Amino acid sequence: MKKIVIAGGGTLGHILPIIPLLKELYNNYNLYFIGSKKGLERKYFIDNNITYYFKSIFYLDMDGFNRKNILKNVNTLIKYINSKKKNHTLLKKLMITILFLVKK
Repeated sequence: MKKIVIAGGGTLGHILPIIPLLKELYNNYNLYFIGSKKGLERKYFIDNNITYYFKSIFYLDMDGFNRKNILKNVNTLIKYINSKKKNHTLLKKLMITILFLVKK
């Protein structure tokens, strides 16, 4: 079966439009999701039984940039580098057919 990865996270503004798409793709594809550990999608997926559509869900540890305290951005950059490596490893391991990168 072909594999689709949907990647994105943080806010629901770019996640909600994919929900109808999941319902259409579910029977013909193995669906995977890669998102943010702290993103709103995690709770939303659980509360609305959206996790049902995904074969696996992966959450990466990411933070946004801090405009008030620039020193905190060092940790953000480290998380970014680690998440980028994990994401690359996941995509390579899954050998996907299609990648949907959902962003604003």
